[in-house]
Amino acid sequence: MAQSPGSMTRERSFLSTASEWLFGVPERIPIKNRRLYIVGKYGCLMAFVFHVGFLVGFGLLHVKIMYIYNYLSVLIFVFILLLFQREAYFVAMLIGTCELIIHQTMAVFAVGWDAGFQYLLIDICAVSFLVLPFKSFRRALLLSVFGGSVFLMLLVFCRRIEPIYAVPQPVLRLLK
Repeated sequence: MAQSPGSMTRERSFLSTASEWLFGVPERIPIKNRRLYIVGKYGCLMAFVFHVGFLVGFGLLHVKIMYIYNYLSVLIFVFILLLFQREAYFVAMLIGTCELIIHQTMAVFAVGWDAGFQYLLIDICAVSFLVLPFKSFRRALLLSVFGGSVFLMLLVFCRRIEPIYAVPQPVLRLLK
C-alpha cells in the first residue's frame, strides 16, 4: 500500500521535529549555558535508558524494591529533562543528584557492595564540576561534597553488610 504525499510530509515533519528536539539546542539558550544544556539533556536521556534497563533487570532478578524505585526514577528523569528544557539547571542537577544518591544507596542495601553501584557516587563529584558553569563553583562543590560524603558513609558503614536480596555472582560481575 502506497503512502499518500500528505502522510509522507507529516512523517518527515515528525522525524525532523524529533531529530531537532533530540540533537538540537534551541536558539533561546545563551551560549554560556549551551554546554550545560547539552550535557544535561543527554545525561537525562542516558539515565532514562539505563533506568529502564535496571527496571527490566531488577524485575528479572525479583529485586522488588529496586524494581519499584526504577519506575519512579524513569519518571524523575523525564521531569528533569523538562526542567532542562525550561532552563532550571541547578534544580534539575539537584534532583538528579539526589535521585542518583538515593538509587545507589538503595542498591547497595538491596544487592550489596559487590554490585558496584556505590562507585557512581564518585562520578557525581566530578560531573558537577564539569557541567555547572564556573560561576556556580559553590553549587558544584555542594553537590560534589554531598555525593562524596554518601560514598564515604557507605564505605565505612555498609561495605560488609549482607544484602537484602541474593543476586547470582555472574550478575554482580556484569554490573561492575
